[in-house]
Amino acid sequence: MSNLHHFIGIKGSGMSSLALISKSLGYDVQGSDVDNYIFTQKALIEAEIPVLSFSKENIKDDMTIIIGNSFDERNIEVQAVVSNKTLTVYRYYEFLAKIMKEHVSISVAGSHGKTTTTGMLTKLLSAMKPTGYLIGDGTGLLKEDSDYFVVESCEYKDTFLNYSPDYAIITNIDLDHVDYFKSMEQYVNSFQTFIYQVKKGVVLCGDDPYLKDIKTNELERLTYGIDEDNDVKAINIIEENHQTQFELLVRNESWGSITLDFVGRHNVLNMLASIAMAIMLGESREMILEHIPDFKGQHRRFIVEDFGDYVYIDDYAHHPTEISLTIEAARTRFKNKKIVCVYKPDRLSRAEFFEKEFKDSLNLADVAYMTHFYSGARAVEDLDYDIYDFQKALDNVEILEENEQGAQILAKEGPAVYLFVSTKDVYLFKDMLKQQQIPQL
Repeated sequence: MSNLHHFIGIKGSGMSSLALISKSLGYDVQGSDVDNYIFTQKALIEAEIPVLSFSKENIKDDMTIIIGNSFDERNIEVQAVVSNKTLTVYRYYEFLAKIMKEHVSISVAGSHGKTTTTGMLTKLLSAMKPTGYLIGDGTGLLKEDSDYFVVESCEYKDTFLNYSPDYAIITNIDLDHVDYFKSMEQYVNSFQTFIYQVKKGVVLCGDDPYLKDIKTNELERLTYGIDEDNDVKAINIIEENHQTQFELLVRNESWGSITLDFVGRHNVLNMLASIAMAIMLGESREMILEHIPDFKGQHRRFIVEDFGDYVYIDDYAHHPTEISLTIEAARTRFKNKKIVCVYKPDRLSRAEFFEKEFKDSLNLADVAYMTHFYSGARAVEDLDYDIYDFQKALDNVEILEENEQGAQILAKEGPAVYLFVSTKDVYLFKDMLKQQQIPQL
């Protein structure tokens, strides 16, 4: 295997993380992608990893090639790879699976909360033992001497079925990726199959109706949540301003009062999942309690810029459940302030399938807008559906162009808390608005 690793689609959130891991393991790394700026570039630039434009000339003999899940033979570099027999070639999930086999691996799976939970668990375990990680915000690190390797493991197209981790967390099961999963039964069955592939132990959200019935056979099992019958649970939860307090119970024994520097019941659950996994791994009560406060947030997960009358929040929420939780968290933190939500839809199938749910979630804001689908949406899914069909289903939520004129329309809603949600680059629109309202920045 060549020491030079070339990543096709390196700006993808998982691919950029994997590229950073390859670099930290001592390989020479480069990659290619589209030319427009994507937030994952920052970490790649800081790691001095070259990011090239797509070109067949990037493919050299004897390279190790890692191909992103979104790329096929329509891509000019993939075409060059297929015709070159000197290359060692992996798909993203194949290369990640290979690395996972070489370490004590912990997968974090579930419909929502994977990235934040992976970040929380990584922060907690890193205070105790050398811990590597691959997180869906585009960050990753792994050393040869890492005791643990924490991996965000996505269910889309059953990608996580390529992994057989030592341990796993399942945060929840809530139907998504409806371009691939055609029923809730199929979706639940994929998680069940994944759990059957775990080697040692699983941590499950006991509040989730589908996880209550999931089979774990002979695996070690811990449940977490707010409901009474969980092994690790939070009681007496108080959310105030930007903090959350609760009493932590482990197998009905009080571990004392916990204070988190963020709000949202979903984030309480994410922290409980991390605590439960640390307990399963045998880490001490004292070390767990000492390092729970270390987690300060994850990139593109409820990132707040507070300028008093004007507040800007960037979040990766893209499913109706996630948007609802994010709006509720904004209301908890910024009581009595107007909430303006701007949603940039990504997948045509998700928008069409969850029309009612998107309508309900966006109605939780005081004012809601949306932008056009991201530019590549139709190339990924050739559906007879467009932004105007989606707009009609949402009772004619106004569509904004992501330009100065669109920012001016948003500016008239102020003073407000502006919440920008999407998997795509809606944060650029946020920055445009911020420059209009606070030009001295």
